[in-house]
Amino acid sequence: MAELNDIIGQLETATDPADVLRRMVLEDGGNWPAALEPDERHLVEIQFRGVTGFGFSEAAATRNWLENARRDVEGDGRFGLLRRAADHASTGEGASSIL
Repeated sequence: MAELNDIIGQLETATDPADVLRRMVLEDGGNWPAALEPDERHLVEIQFRGVTGFGFSEAAATRNWLENARRDVEGDGRFGLLRRAADHASTGEGASSIL
């Protein structure tokens, strides 16, 4: 959880949080969509560190990701459950075993 707190802190203080999150995702070996024109609207989905964010732009998806990450850290539970399900799936136990 400390790592997620660090990411949240970096995004909260960044001038361009979407650019910071994009660099983090790419450094982690993930994919990021090609740059969109400022007036183009596309559904953007970000999945990073067990948290998902959606929006009609990179900035909106980043804001949603950040909001969901905060909820996860604060113990809302919904996002932690998804992370635990993913962890169990990656160990071969299957996500349904904890739901």
